[in-house]
Amino acid sequence: MQTTCLYWGLAWTVLTRAEACVYIQSLQRKNHSPTIAECRRLNLVLRYIKKVQSGVLYKRLRHPLKIVGMSDAAFRAQPEEGSGLALRGLVTLLMEDDMAGPRSKSGTVHLLDWLTRRIRRVVRSTFSAELNALMDSLENVLLIQLALHEVFCGVTDDVDDLTQRLENGWLYPPVEAMIDAMSVYEALTVEECGTPQESSLKLHLLAVRDRLSRGVIRALHWGDTRDMGADPMTKGGVGRELILAISNEGRYQPEHASKTHQPCKRKFDPVLCSGHIRCPPATL
Repeated sequence: MQTTCLYWGLAWTVLTRAEACVYIQSLQRKNHSPTIAECRRLNLVLRYIKKVQSGVLYKRLRHPLKIVGMSDAAFRAQPEEGSGLALRGLVTLLMEDDMAGPRSKSGTVHLLDWLTRRIRRVVRSTFSAELNALMDSLENVLLIQLALHEVFCGVTDDVDDLTQRLENGWLYPPVEAMIDAMSVYEALTVEECGTPQESSLKLHLLAVRDRLSRGVIRALHWGDTRDMGADPMTKGGVGRELILAISNEGRYQPEHASKTHQPCKRKFDPVLCSGHIRCPPATL
């Protein structure tokens, strides 16, 4: 009973402790029949959470803004379970839209959402895990975009108009995606979409490419793994300094080179987005 209470108590910390999500998700996979080793790991995570102070800090941002969804995945075979383990991690940031790439001049960001979840689809490779994680992450990020659009631009559209704006890429703030899998980035940015080894994945490639071409996803970035904020969401062995800087200090400043693919060059116009009601305010 005490073990169950501790499991659920740690689960509540996911609301404010992004850096501990992967550990808690790992523990919850065996909470129905915990062993002595699992209880020791449970106490180890509890000691870490009590020792390392963390929270979420939000500083002032200035318009125009953009949403950057960082997607990452981890795939590992598990012979003892007869299946592979595929996790996806997502970190959603709101930042000033004053520079190209997944960055801003000030480096100030808002941590809007984070998650660590198991990929429910069958995956047979890292490529498949990364692509499926990107597909699922885009759905989460677009929901956040819909909510922020109504916050900044007002609730003036019916369902059909809002859907049309979403499909045409006329919501504010615009959405950009960031991954660290070069194979997925090249498959999505090559001129002619080829057929991967798992032929069923071509539908996912075409779906993401279509959203990029229509401006629903304004840009796709490839970033170094060391600058990937979602990397700690799927791997417990990597450092937590980056995700702690994002959450505790509201700061994200990538230090390594990145690549950007933006097939739709249409410039976003907040006035067109907000109709004749009002423009987004000058400061947030």
